[in-house]
Amino acid sequence: MQFVQLTISEKISEWFNFHTRQLIVSGIIFFIALICILFIHFFSFRFRKKVSKKAESLANFLRGIIETAVIIITIFILLAVWRFNVVIALITMGILLFVLGLGAKNVLGDVIAGITIVFGNYYDVDEIISIQGFKGKVIDIGIRSTKIMNWQGEVRIFMNGSILEVSNYSRNFSVASVLVEIARKEDINHVITLLDEELPSMKELFPQIIEGPNVVGIEEMNSEKIILRINAKTNPEEHYVVERGLKKYIKELFENHHIKLPHENVILQSKEEDQHE
Repeated sequence: MQFVQLTISEKISEWFNFHTRQLIVSGIIFFIALICILFIHFFSFRFRKKVSKKAESLANFLRGIIETAVIIITIFILLAVWRFNVVIALITMGILLFVLGLGAKNVLGDVIAGITIVFGNYYDVDEIISIQGFKGKVIDIGIRSTKIMNWQGEVRIFMNGSILEVSNYSRNFSVASVLVEIARKEDINHVITLLDEELPSMKELFPQIIEGPNVVGIEEMNSEKIILRINAKTNPEEHYVVERGLKKYIKELFENHHIKLPHENVILQSKEEDQHE
């Protein structure tokens, strides 16, 4: 009896010849799965351009679930093609999840929390929210996490299961609020009347304004100054630009009407005047 020893290259060639069918079928399955994932991305991208932010958030979330399902199904089909026992594979996966324990529990909790966030309409993509003191725009809602970017460009990722409280700033109007100081000796009724007459014209300069600006009243008063509060309703999270515009507009208005600010009446004596005294 003769034993024929095969080289490594011959063994590899023999293995490929023996498993040609499985390799071809596996390649086809992998290609189909890749096409499905690309189609999901393409459809989701086109869908986001034509629908509301709520539908966009739902599309992003469902995309993650469908992609995960496609990957899992592809893995089990490949196992069947290569004649692995799928039942044993499922049991093995179950054992691994049980061994991982807490990690698997966290994954499930994140997914359930993500479903609650999307279908509970807590927030949508492009809305301004605050989570654990971090405020910014929602850029993505995934099956496990939410991504937020603040005004400085910093992106922070929160696992959905860890989100216990959320502040949403995009569902209602915002309020631009400015405190204005004037000298104590100024005629307060004249100043308020002037502001009430001139401030409404700011709507033409700032389309973000929904209502106002209006003088709310006297916020504080002492021997040197009077502080007035002026408020205006604006579109959600657009009050910052209105506040800056209000300050500039009021400063120019006071200068044009010679309304003095606190400390403007302080007279600084020169050294020569001190010597004459």
